[in-house]
Amino acid sequence: MNLDFKLNPEKLGLALARVILALGAAYIATQFFVRVLGWSNRHLWIAAVDLNREMNIPSLYSGGAMLLCAVLLAMTAAGERGRGRPFIGWVGISGVFVFLAADEVLVIHEKLNDPLRAALHTSGGVLHYAWVLPYLVLAAGFAAVYLPFLLRLPARTRKLFVASGLIFVGGAVGCELIGNLIMQNAPPLSVCMGVEILLEETLEMSGIALFAYAIADYMRVALPGLSLRLRVD
Repeated sequence: MNLDFKLNPEKLGLALARVILALGAAYIATQFFVRVLGWSNRHLWIAAVDLNREMNIPSLYSGGAMLLCAVLLAMTAAGERGRGRPFIGWVGISGVFVFLAADEVLVIHEKLNDPLRAALHTSGGVLHYAWVLPYLVLAAGFAAVYLPFLLRLPARTRKLFVASGLIFVGGAVGCELIGNLIMQNAPPLSVCMGVEILLEETLEMSGIALFAYAIADYMRVALPGLSLRLRVD
């Protein structure tokens, strides 16, 4: 028996948006107890939805959303190949999102901080999170290599891809740098730091959600009839 699943971009985007709103609301609720009332952030129910922790509900959602994008990109590549059109570019982006998903779950980028700070002979300031430097270089290189690919996309898809990328990078890198500055002038559990974390993580998740919507939207227009088929014996 074959099971076919066809994507609805609007329903997909709305579902992801609801999850992001729920995670943001849960974080705000728990951080009120931590940052305003002085509760310990070690409580299991607080740590489970803390946007600034790893291997919990928000981080697993983010990794899953990135993996979803990788699957959608792979499906797009398969669809383009089946129609005799260029597809390698889609495969490459899919691979990037597999890495991003692994990075989100395994926290690869955070492990670069200590060796990079040692190499740069710094221990704080703007470069407290030194991982942003190599990732910015990689992002710039990726953008340069993929510029022709981006320009060949339909205008609507191109705008959505660019918007999602700017939102994601603004959260992942821009807010991270702002967070560095806040850390130098405010305690870790300050309300300002809590707001920065909420903004950073929400922007990252929103950028990924918009990208997933953009891929599904492209598939609907450029690859009509494409669906995910599962065989159940």
